[in-house]
Amino acid sequence: MAAPEVVRMDTAYDDGLRIEKVLLSVEPGIQVPLILLQTKNGGAQRPVVVGIAQQGKHAFLVKRAHQIANLLRKGVAVCLPDVRGTGETELSPERTYSSPITQLSALELKLGQTLLGNRLRDLRSVISYLSTRKDIDGSKVGLWGDSLGPTNPLMFVDPPLRTDFPPHHTEPMGSMLALLGALYEDRVEAVVARGGLLSYASILDAAAFYVPHGAIVPGWLEVGDVCDLAAALAPMPLRLESLADGRNRLVGQQRVEAEFSPARLAYEKTPESLLLAPPDVDVGEWLGGCLELQ
Repeated sequence: MAAPEVVRMDTAYDDGLRIEKVLLSVEPGIQVPLILLQTKNGGAQRPVVVGIAQQGKHAFLVKRAHQIANLLRKGVAVCLPDVRGTGETELSPERTYSSPITQLSALELKLGQTLLGNRLRDLRSVISYLSTRKDIDGSKVGLWGDSLGPTNPLMFVDPPLRTDFPPHHTEPMGSMLALLGALYEDRVEAVVARGGLLSYASILDAAAFYVPHGAIVPGWLEVGDVCDLAAALAPMPLRLESLADGRNRLVGQQRVEAEFSPARLAYEKTPESLLLAPPDVDVGEWLGGCLELQ
């Protein structure tokens, strides 16, 4: 994939930290803003972790500040992009059937595309851009997809349609992009997927589900599910946690283990590389260890 064009770049320094705000043109009419953070290290190339969340780079920076700081202390750069329709490019925080982002996703389906697929292209463009930089080791990339939104309680009751108090929707976009990005990009060496869907099949468990329209990919279940995508990444270090079902309820460990048995089988020779429960290790520490400077 060709590197995107840099439209604008602003650089600032704060207490030994280099902060770059970059605007990339990834397609005609599509621009992706990002923040790149790194400490000064004498010009040596360093690995990079790309973090993606529906709520965007600023929310990611605030809510995951401690983990990001751990990555920076290990000499790992951190890149936080706003792929289309997220963060500062978000059309609306609503997830209803009539919201602007749902209408955009529906239009993409009519055109034979998906919003998730377009966002994947944005992510790959960001990775391509990072690989052109002299201060980044483009062969050592970590992907961190996260959800920063709340979940629904286990025993909640589905409200009526058009309620003024709708339930919380899942935000699996970050998790799915991390998994798909690792599948498509050979430069990725480790993945963290937090707050994603346990499975697309779980959407069918009940009459009502709370998954954004933009996360749906027609025909996905005809070829596999999230567990099969995870299995395809073996033996790459992969950490999945805080998974939710189609009603956006956190799923217990027993069900996670059962659902991801195909992934366990794929990782049979390197079981330590697949983490299906939050280990007693900070995400930043874990990713930094996977991308350890040689």
